[in-house]
Amino acid sequence: MGLTLEQMNKPEEAKAQFLLAFLAPVVTMDDGEIHKKV
Repeated sequence: MGLTLEQMNKPEEAKAQFLLAFLAPVVTMDDGEIHKKV
């Protein structure tokens, strides 16, 4: 969702979505890798 909002030139809304993504628990190894990249 954050990427879509970013492409729609809505940076504040995109930032809010990216921050919400970090509240999600890290369940799998893939989740952990993604959290490290960002």
